[in-house]
Amino acid sequence: MAMTRYAVILPVLLGTLAAGCHAKAPDAASRDQTASTSQNAANASAQLQRPSPALVLGSIYQAGGSIGDTSPLPLENGSEANFWYGHEFELNGKRYYTGFAYNTPAKYSREESYPAPDAQVTLTQATFVLRENDGEPAWSFEGAEPYIGEFGSYENADTVDAARQVKSHATVDGRLLLAIPTKVFHSGNSSLSYALFLFVPGEQPDVDAKSWTYLGSVAAGEENSAACDDGIVMPCISSIGTLTFTQRRGGGLPDIRIAMTGTTIKARNTARKLGPEDAVSYSYDSQTKTYQVQ
Repeated sequence: MAMTRYAVILPVLLGTLAAGCHAKAPDAASRDQTASTSQNAANASAQLQRPSPALVLGSIYQAGGSIGDTSPLPLENGSEANFWYGHEFELNGKRYYTGFAYNTPAKYSREESYPAPDAQVTLTQATFVLRENDGEPAWSFEGAEPYIGEFGSYENADTVDAARQVKSHATVDGRLLLAIPTKVFHSGNSSLSYALFLFVPGEQPDVDAKSWTYLGSVAAGEENSAACDDGIVMPCISSIGTLTFTQRRGGGLPDIRIAMTGTTIKARNTARKLGPEDAVSYSYDSQTKTYQVQ
């Protein structure tokens, strides 16, 4: 689905709503100019407040101006929308900011008050681009999508893990693959992952195409200190994965490699150290539109 688009320029005054949210190769002069333009855009964005969570939610769900600066935003049939994560990035010489959000499943009866493990949330997004308005830099609304995939459990989104860095990869054909670190806690175990999103800039070729698409998540570690009881119940383990991208020959989406360090549980209920042989590689599967283990 193509992003909903509006001819709207967000002036600097919208900062009050913000909360810290085969061509000829160019010559040296043109490359220097491109680098200078990119740096200027980065400097300008650093001086502007990013679009606020309220503005992101309002852009996606067409909410009125009465919404506050915090989520959740009540929707119909017991559903609610929440701001999830905001990411600023540069691609093809443009400066973007995307606010990701999600809405919980609708509930039509009181019997649905207890979330199920497989009850996921719907991912949504609003994207802005940095442009000049009357000679001043401003975030301009580029478009929004009310559905880019589903993830999570128990009617909650996976938690963004601020302790790890977001990773991104610009493809040779001008797209962006974004890996956002996440963390899920359940029954004394913390599971680490990277949620993968693909951005295709510009107008989409048909109504079913998306600017942003969720491509699934890849595992990147675990920790069980809340369940192991100092090794009495089970071995205490802790591991973390380092994500790297490897561009495939011929272009397309890169492969992903997760190199593991730490400890894991092996047979006979004992722990062992992880090493290079425990690295896991993923490649994009065009059939499922997700990353799968190679």
